[in-house]
Amino acid sequence: MSQFLENSTLLINKLSVATDATSIATLAEGELNVINAKTGAILSAGATYSDAPEIQIVRGGASSDHDLSQVIQGKNVRGWKGNSYAALTAQVDTFTITDPTSPVPVELATGDLLNLVIVMQSNDIWGKQRQDRRVIQVAWITDDATTATALAAAVNADEYVSNYITATAPGADTVVLTAKAQTYNVNDNGFRQVIFDSAIEVEDISQTTESLRYSKLSAVKTTNPSPGVGTVNIVKDLERATKYSRGLSNFTKFPTPTGATDTDTESTATYDMYYIAHDHVHPSADLNNQIASPCGTIIAIPSANTTVTTAIEAILNPWMASCPGAFANVNL
Repeated sequence: MSQFLENSTLLINKLSVATDATSIATLAEGELNVINAKTGAILSAGATYSDAPEIQIVRGGASSDHDLSQVIQGKNVRGWKGNSYAALTAQVDTFTITDPTSPVPVELATGDLLNLVIVMQSNDIWGKQRQDRRVIQVAWITDDATTATALAAAVNADEYVSNYITATAPGADTVVLTAKAQTYNVNDNGFRQVIFDSAIEVEDISQTTESLRYSKLSAVKTTNPSPGVGTVNIVKDLERATKYSRGLSNFTKFPTPTGATDTDTESTATYDMYYIAHDHVHPSADLNNQIASPCGTIIAIPSANTTVTTAIEAILNPWMASCPGAFANVNL
């Protein structure tokens, strides 16, 4: 993921700005459009690869200080995809406290031990990060319902696990583990989502034969985790990771702009996302070879601004379809 971000460009359309410029000189601040990379002319809807073999995505800036994607060479485009905004989905695991049957049958009795094993990971735009393993132990008490309640309480009382997972006991013999939303912290790698594996190891304390002493209760993944698409926090992090020419990481334009890394994202926006995978072919350092460097262009359009979505698709879909890769239309 890190190489993908380092070689990518992110361009974000402002929430209330339309895509209607007729020339690069008339681009509004925050407006996304597509230009012929050779001539700088705005690409019209329906234009094809033969009209413009190379294009760039442009975002209007103040005082004509525009942002440009890397040159997208039609013959070297490898992919054209898009996804509509989707909210984050938190993981939910559900256990039924009952006599386990695998790998060996155990009839739960007072004093038998239930060891809830949780292996937690943190998911962010760079991929899965640290991995932590925790074990929470309770003894079987009176009946399955009482034990389920005790196990949920033990999870919520754990000083570490309770920061990442909430447990409930909503049914007679059920324990539900739900991943907690994490506070967005720009100084701690930004967006994080908790994902985890869980299982309950059951220990029959009355069994003296080691091979018959341990059994297992498996979780049912009631809800699979998803980081979502185009959430403002993810777009903020993509912006910080890819927009090296602006914000706090800017070393080419002085003075460094104040307020800093989130230069374009708007706190109330949700975004539809488009991605163009392409190679940039260029001469090697000794000029004896041609090198293909993998690149990416990410386009973020506020999901509320459907006129921009329609306009960008009307330009890029025909062009992508006419490229040698003959890419299917993306319609969000």
